[in-house]
Amino acid sequence: MGLMSPNVPPVDAAQAIPSDDAPPLMHVIVAAGSLAEWAATPDERWAAMAADLGKVADQVGAHWLALRPVSGGSEADARLATARAATVQVGGCAVTIDAEADGRVRLAAAAERCRLASEPIDESHVSAVLNDPALVDADLVLVAGIGHRLPTSLVWELAYSELVFLDVSFADLSAAHLEEAIASYRHRHRRFGGVD
Repeated sequence: MGLMSPNVPPVDAAQAIPSDDAPPLMHVIVAAGSLAEWAATPDERWAAMAADLGKVADQVGAHWLALRPVSGGSEADARLATARAATVQVGGCAVTIDAEADGRVRLAAAAERCRLASEPIDESHVSAVLNDPALVDADLVLVAGIGHRLPTSLVWELAYSELVFLDVSFADLSAAHLEEAIASYRHRHRRFGGVD
């Protein structure tokens, strides 16, 4: 596919905090498309999408961007989509393509990984595994698609993230949509799960 998994250099999380009054934006998730759409997308489009979205995230100081599907598909779709899984470096931003369409599966796998590593299965350890390679929870989750449904691929990530829903198909998703979501995020008062 052309996307390779280079060693992603560690990032000092404190470097990403902007000096102005805008909320810091270090970790972004884009949830878009079904596994069937992912599997049908040509390699060149995937490489261009990862690069374009990564550039936008990098320009605003984000160190991590994850691309995830909003829904599942057939076993064949899952195999083809999983072949796209990779982490690439775009400037100072690590762009991770993660084809797991079920957040419950991701959560169970994280708990199992902690157990196998003899680490406590607690919030901090599970969060670290789920966010890998990011060092922090997602600040912003862009959900692209028709209708405002929470994606099944995200369970853990929805607790403290700011959600932005855009009615745009996976085929039409572009860097401009991520810029729009970031602009919306910049005008929000972060409540970190609160309801004030």
